[in-house]
Formats: sequence, C-alpha cells, structure tokens
Amino acid sequence: MKIFVPPFEEWKDRYRQNPYLRGQSVEVLQDRFRYLFENIMSLRCDGKAVFNWFGDKDHMYLLQAFVDTYEELKTRGWKSSDLPQDFLSSMEAGIPKPTYPNPAPGVLPYSKRRVQAPGRLFKYGQEKYLGQLVSHGILRICHASKYNDPSLNSAIKDNELEFTLLPKPGDVKVETLEGEPIDMQVIGFTIRHPVDYYVSCFSRRFAPRLFGDFGADCCVVIYDPKAFLEELCTRLAEKIPMREIRGYRVHYLDPHNPQGKGMPIIPFTKHIRFTYQAEFRIAAHPWETSPTLEEIDLELRLPTDCLELIRR
Repeated sequence: MKIFVPPFEEWKDRYRQNPYLRGQSVEVLQDRFRYLFENIMSLRCDGKAVFNWFGDKDHMYLLQAFVDTYEELKTRGWKSSDLPQDFLSSMEAGIPKPTYPNPAPGVLPYSKRRVQAPGRLFKYGQEKYLGQLVSHGILRICHASKYNDPSLNSAIKDNELEFTLLPKPGDVKVETLEGEPIDMQVIGFTIRHPVDYYVSCFSRRFAPRLFGDFGADCCVVIYDPKAFLEELCTRLAEKIPMREIRGYRVHYLDPHNPQGKGMPIIPFTKHIRFTYQAEFRIAAHPWETSPTLEEIDLELRLPTDCLELIRR
C-alpha cells in the first residue's frame, strides 16, 4: 500500500479558496467533525486507539475533509472546548475501544491462521452464521433495504437506496421559470435508486476495530476472492433470474464536496463516514422487481483452503 503524507498547509489554502462549507450551520459542522474524527481513529494491533495521520488515498480524502471542517469551524470562532458534553460522549462512543495492554480483537488468532497468505477479502459477523459459511458453504444474501433498520448499529445502518448531496450553493444554478436566478443558502438533493436489490458486503482489509463496530465475534478470511465471488454469483443466478450482478469496491463520497463526474452509482456509493470499512460488495438486480425481496440462502461449493474462520 502506498502511504501519502498529508500536505496540511496546502489543504488549508485550498479550502480558503473554495470554502464549500460556508453555508452550513455550526450544528452540521460539529456533526461532520464528529464522524470524520471517528473515521480517522484506528485500533492498532497492540490495542491502542490512535489518530491515524497517514494512509491510502481514501484516508487522505478523509483527512482533507477533516482539515476543511476544522478550518471552517475556526472561522466561526469555534474552539474544541465549545463542544457540549453530550457531543463529546457521542464522539467517544463512535471511536474504537482500546484494549491495551491486551492485543486488539482477532490479532493473535489472525497471526496464527492456517494459511499465512494475507487474505484478500474479509467478512465480519457472528460465528453462528459465518461458521455455516466455512463448514457448509451456506451464505445468506439480504436485500439492500434491510439495512435501513433503526435497530442496527451506526456502522451497519444505512439507506442503501438513496444518497443526498449537499453541494455549495454557488456550484448549483437555480432559476425561476422566467430565467431569473434564485439565491440559495443551502442546497440539498437526493438521488434514489429505482428498485431494491440484493447485496453481499465484505471488507478489503483486516482491521481489529471492525469486530467491535460490527458487533462481530469472528471474521471469515477469503484467500481466493475470484473463486469465491464467481461461485457466489453463479449460485445467486441459479436461485433467482438476475438482470445484472456486479462486484465493485465501494466509492465513498463526501456529500458536501462530491468528487468526480456524473451522478453517484447508488449500489456502490456510500457516505464518507463509512470510509474506514474499505468495503467491496456484490449487488444483484432480479429481473422481476418486487417491493418486498426475500432473503436468500446460498450453498456455495468452494475449495477447502478458500476460507478460514478467525475468532476475535
């Protein structure tokens, strides 16, 4: 993995030239500060929770957003001492829990895994379900709308059928029917996916904090993603006729400062606050659309050395 050094002063200058957060309220900015801070924190193998200043391009995207948010808050005369106690408590609840002097969850079992290859994909969850995947190849596939459930924790709950963009008003031209410009202070618009779909989610990295964030007592290491994903797609298409099955790494998007051209592809786009999860997913659209898709249990036929269960 290539490591990038954050050019903080350059980022600050860039934000001053394009203050895209200028129209947002202090409450919105403080919430943004919270979830970006939670993302930047990581849990080291020795069990220490640390502020991670370095990483890959996705992590640099996070850090730049964090620096931009802090710069905007400073222009409002904001200081970290201004944060209310309930805000600090909620931020503390979202960062990884240190275990030092004990090793972080899963680190020792992972170091003693049967196959010393690093692993290419990981699925975190409960052993009562993932144990069936390793022993019998049984994998349950859920529909995307299932994850918009208030009973799920904040690392899992998300509306997988829509994404809301909140660009700077100056970047969006709004006019009356007569062509007169309309001055907008804050603009937001939501892109909705037209139908529900099936989704199976994985992480591209072994990260000790994900055990706690997902409420997981184990993870499955997938050593041969190509064989695994091909088998998953084959068995899925056998169960239900599919119009389309695709697999991509998830693109994490900042709703206040979206990067790239064109509209987000909803099944493969998530809010920047989920960046640390480094997700890869399979999304499948049935030929017959239905407002109530049922969960599917697949029975995969995999080589015995393709998967390994790691307990936390």
